[in-house]
Amino acid sequence: MPMWTVRDRWMRRTCNWSFLPCFTANDEKHIRNMTHESKIKDDGRRVWRLTALLLGLYITALPPAVSEPCTDCGKPAFPEASARLAMLGYPPDRFAVLMAWEETAPADRTQMLEGYHVLPKDGGPAFDLYLDATGRIVEESHLAKWGVTPKNWELKPRETPMKPLAPGVKTLPNTPVPTAVSPSATVTLPLVNRTAIEAEDTRESGDTRKGLTRIGVFQDIAPPIRLAGNEATHGEWQDLPDGSRIWSAELRSEGALGLRVHFSRITMPNGAEAMVYNAETPSEAYGPYTTPPPGESDLWAASCFGERIVVECRVPAGTPANALALHIDKVIYIYRGFDTLPWAKAGACNLDVTCYPAWAGAARAVGGIGSIGDTGYLWCTGSLIADTDPTTDIPYFITANHCVGAQEGFRGASSIEVYWLFQTSACDGLPPPASSVPRTTGGADYLAGSPGNASFGGGNDFTLLRLRNQPPGGLAYLGWSIVAQPLQRPVTCIHHPTGSFKRISFASLTNTDNNFPSLYYEVLYSLGTTEHGSSGCPLMLTETGQFIGQLWGGGASCTNMNFPDYYGRFDVTFPIVRNYLDPVPLIPFADFSEAEYIVGETAGSVLVEVRISLPPGSPASVEYATADGTAAAGRDYAPVAGTLVFEGTIQSKTFSVPIYDNTHTESDRTIRLILSNPSGCELPPTGNNPATITILDDDLDSDGDGLSDYDEIHAVYGYFTDPFNPDTDSDGYSDYEEIMGSIHGIKSDPTQFTAIPALSVPYFTKTSDPWPRR
Repeated sequence: MPMWTVRDRWMRRTCNWSFLPCFTANDEKHIRNMTHESKIKDDGRRVWRLTALLLGLYITALPPAVSEPCTDCGKPAFPEASARLAMLGYPPDRFAVLMAWEETAPADRTQMLEGYHVLPKDGGPAFDLYLDATGRIVEESHLAKWGVTPKNWELKPRETPMKPLAPGVKTLPNTPVPTAVSPSATVTLPLVNRTAIEAEDTRESGDTRKGLTRIGVFQDIAPPIRLAGNEATHGEWQDLPDGSRIWSAELRSEGALGLRVHFSRITMPNGAEAMVYNAETPSEAYGPYTTPPPGESDLWAASCFGERIVVECRVPAGTPANALALHIDKVIYIYRGFDTLPWAKAGACNLDVTCYPAWAGAARAVGGIGSIGDTGYLWCTGSLIADTDPTTDIPYFITANHCVGAQEGFRGASSIEVYWLFQTSACDGLPPPASSVPRTTGGADYLAGSPGNASFGGGNDFTLLRLRNQPPGGLAYLGWSIVAQPLQRPVTCIHHPTGSFKRISFASLTNTDNNFPSLYYEVLYSLGTTEHGSSGCPLMLTETGQFIGQLWGGGASCTNMNFPDYYGRFDVTFPIVRNYLDPVPLIPFADFSEAEYIVGETAGSVLVEVRISLPPGSPASVEYATADGTAAAGRDYAPVAGTLVFEGTIQSKTFSVPIYDNTHTESDRTIRLILSNPSGCELPPTGNNPATITILDDDLDSDGDGLSDYDEIHAVYGYFTDPFNPDTDSDGYSDYEEIMGSIHGIKSDPTQFTAIPALSVPYFTKTSDPWPRR
């Protein structure tokens, strides 16, 4: 058992014995996190959350009903939510919180709502409550106006396969081209104290969450760079021969692997634009930037990989510059990650994903996330996830909530950039330079998320984003499953440990020390591990590659291979995000698996399979029946009919058709198979319905006389005949012809020479008339 869990439980039990509320190490850390989070939200929500948290911790610490200490008191799954709802008239002794989440109203993205799925303890039906940013309950009329639809918490198991994105379908935005004009100003930033930064990182490395790996720190620009119309605090505007005007400044920070510029204000007149490019390699350029995202006031440019970068602003000829405003107050100094040597940063037990070609498709859905946190530039992992609409390629992206937890501010979706295909080209080879891998910049829309963690509860730590710019072609969208998975199920994750290139780990589902199994899957790794920076990575079924959860954290590492990790369960997430990922309920098709089933007549029966094209979720059914072809019911087979019902993720059903054997030599016979009356599914316009069973005659006829060897040897027709001689009595007529009477309709003994009388025929006289005279 991880020591942090042992200590946490010991402290909790001690508090229960003393009948006093107290805080564990995890509780203290959660308070610090909540205090920080409150700084980036409005004042009303800050008061609500901190008050609810303190009440929730008090509820957690209440003593058990008996005086004896419990062996494992457990924790309420949603203490903060329970306390918050108690202040609104839903006390925890009467109402249980089943799930808590946040979502952005689809029809009004300025509305961020908190949702709670609540179950009355008096046996009443569960219901949902929504609170606005001020902590007030939102009425149903407002929810409908904002496009928030009721959640379906009784969903049947559902699955969807991986959706590959064809090469070239989506391409990166055009790269801006810098002008060949030397910057008019140079700003040299102070040296960064790498020793102090790395010591700070070491102190933070004990956090059991495996995200928020810092790879960059803030560097303030003092005084800030400001452009206002034709005025500039640094450098000067230059006139170009075509009448346009340009301003540019070089920013230098010695030892940086990369720099990322913060525009604290950016307003461009029509046609004007700003860009950022590498001073040493100008082809690495990003932009154009003209204005912050809607509803926001600042903008982070894309990371540029070098210690010298140039910010350029260009105004076309004839455009007044008086409306232009550009402020640059700081940069991110990227100091680690993006390794150039294998295993340089990540632990040695990590496995290069390229060494496992069967996972190449899934690996193309996984990306590294760079985001802005309160301590600098942070790194996590996430993945593209498929929706059920085959006509779209909406870039939905799922990760951990502690990696991206809001729309704006620290860990905000607006500041993220996603690095794709940051992996080796050959097994255990060198990774590519970070500047060379495809990247999706421009941030994302925060759609929904649930906070919480595997040691404190409060949610399953997921965030669903919609990238604002399309990812490049050749990637993939992970399929998913909302089937609750059994213990010992083999699972796999693909991740970016410590900001490094892509790795893979193999594990199985366990339950050795899972405080909240209804919210998290616990895994133990058999090969590989995860590290800080891996957070948000996808947990997939090893058999199918389908997504079932995202990494929160845990104690696993290269030095702690027997410690578990915890992943937020996607089946818990799905009801909240269903409108995005399952927007068009597709009607599945039911059809026979084969157009023809071929069987020998001695087989006894034939197993017929009917498949449905998609997991139906809700029950679907189809009727089946047999009908005569050249085979006759009751003689060659037993007729069958019935109904097949598909539920959950079941996509295959079978029924059996009994086949009757005989000893006679005869031609192959056919049975027709018919599907009809579908419910919850459809019959395809072209397919295998109706299908055919072909019964192959397998009786040996050595002499080719039309009688099987068995029938001749065993006198099935009343005569013992020679199976190797087609004419046993040598009378010129085959045994079959004599037994069946096929010669002039006369049956005879095939073992006795028989003279069959010749038929009398009319006598015709030959004349010139072609027809006989009468």
